[in-house]
Amino acid sequence: GVVADFTGSPTSGTSPLTVQFTDTSTGSPTMWAWNFGDGGTDMVANPTHAYSNPGTYTVSLTASSQTGGSSTKTRVGYITVDPSSGIIADFVGVPTSGNVPLTVQFSDRSIGGPTMWAWDFGDGSSDLVANPSHVFRNPGSYTVKLTASNTQSTNSVTKAGYITASQPGPGGSIKITYAPDRSQVYLNNQLQGETKFLQTFWINNIPGGVNQLRLTKPGFTDYIRDISLGAGKVAEIIADMRIKPTTNGILSVYTYPAGSSVYVDGVLAGTGPLWLADVTPGVHALRVTAPEYLDWNQQITVMGSGSVTYVTAALYPSWWTPMYGYVMVSSLPGNGMAYLDGVSQGMTPLTLSQVKPGVHTVRVELTGYQPYEQQVSVMEGRTAYVIAQMGQDGITPMSVMAVGNNPPTS
Repeated sequence: GVVADFTGSPTSGTSPLTVQFTDTSTGSPTMWAWNFGDGGTDMVANPTHAYSNPGTYTVSLTASSQTGGSSTKTRVGYITVDPSSGIIADFVGVPTSGNVPLTVQFSDRSIGGPTMWAWDFGDGSSDLVANPSHVFRNPGSYTVKLTASNTQSTNSVTKAGYITASQPGPGGSIKITYAPDRSQVYLNNQLQGETKFLQTFWINNIPGGVNQLRLTKPGFTDYIRDISLGAGKVAEIIADMRIKPTTNGILSVYTYPAGSSVYVDGVLAGTGPLWLADVTPGVHALRVTAPEYLDWNQQITVMGSGSVTYVTAALYPSWWTPMYGYVMVSSLPGNGMAYLDGVSQGMTPLTLSQVKPGVHTVRVELTGYQPYEQQVSVMEGRTAYVIAQMGQDGITPMSVMAVGNNPPTS
């Protein structure tokens, strides 16, 4: 019969504490009923549960099957959740000085898992998002304050005179209304910044006379022009830069948060947002990392002949519980025992829910037939399909598809 048992990892830590529970019952159970001791329950074989509040929790599992009966395992005081060590608020802003109107992108750099933010920009304005953008419209020096908090901790940081907004001088201006995204802009060989998609790029207070404007971007031809400016004059620029002919491809990677490290095939390529020209066509392993965030991993296909592959990598905070994917397993013939990463899940056909994104091993066994084993790539909110073609003469692997953005329906 069924004998219930389980493990959890980790069994202690600070809140919020996410624990991965694993069914280790014997007797091939097909049904599970978990009680996590904090009012939470689940009915899958290997659930993940987040404990939000400090305390000691008793966990029980009832495992059963139609043929093996039912069994319950209780571990008293199994999980210990300590109070959070607290939030330490911090932030950065880019740029911190310039002419009005000055647009500054603020980014939260607090540690300790904040879920709420209160910004005071020092000019009578405020915001409640993690990474706000704010426009300082009047000249002056501004003190910026951020209060970061969650349900258990709060902390504030104040940076005096952090932003300096200046009145433009009597010189001329250059207004770049179009250029490829993230082109570097140089005036008289001095870097002025990077263009942004569908945003006008201004250079103000330029001395009178002839000034050289140059825009560059890997994989594109340079834009170079000598511009004659007088006091109060504005030169409007459309930088028609063309992609250079190449047999390789181009990879454009946007990251959230900005400044995340981008790895291609295990090699650090730079920080996001990132534009990589001359990338060899084919499948590449892309990984994006940032402190206090979960790693982002994906296989991407880069085409040749100058084609651009656009990728957006939005990283989850480290305290975030990621979404799950699904695996639908069927076999020919049916009634095979399905295993996920070595843990029995039940008889085929069946659907496995709450499967963590990533690569997993699915194995199907049926008396009188060769075992079938295959690796599947599970994506958030999507379903991977496995069809195990059982045969006495060998294993016939089938393809795996990940389709749809919704869980499987019966």
